[in-house]
Amino acid sequence: MKLVIVTVLISFLFDSLISNIIPLNSILLPLCSLISLIIIYPFFHKETNNYLKWAFGLGLLYDVVYTDTILLNAMTFLLLAYIIKSIYQYISNNAINIMIVSFITIVLYRFTTFLLLITVGYIKDDFNLLVTSIYSSLLLNITYGVILYLITNYISVKFKIDKVD
Repeated sequence: MKLVIVTVLISFLFDSLISNIIPLNSILLPLCSLISLIIIYPFFHKETNNYLKWAFGLGLLYDVVYTDTILLNAMTFLLLAYIIKSIYQYISNNAINIMIVSFITIVLYRFTTFLLLITVGYIKDDFNLLVTSIYSSLLLNITYGVILYLITNYISVKFKIDKVD
């Protein structure tokens, strides 16, 4: 459980750190907290409800600290956590699959939030904005996901922490 807490905490702080270092109009938009949900799922393989609670809590914290949209990210993170859980029923936990799941998760996150923000009138219907936000998120976050996977996998093997592979 300590590894899960550290992973989520570091990812949450990286969102802020990367946003402060790299301008928001660059090609690198961080979603480290979202990627941490992919990395921590194997540690919750026997406790799905706890995983979903973590996802909701992380999304709520993300809403409060980084955005002005209360419950948008909480509900989106919860939905994506359920999708991540469903995907993991069919694939194993390795670096290649982390890249695939990260790609799917980023695209779904951007698409879902884009549709919700259009629906409430917060942004205008601009398909180029959606495409830009997707490709701006992919490189940094998939790389972060693979590096985080390799680190957490090494630690879990070294200290014999129970997880699904």
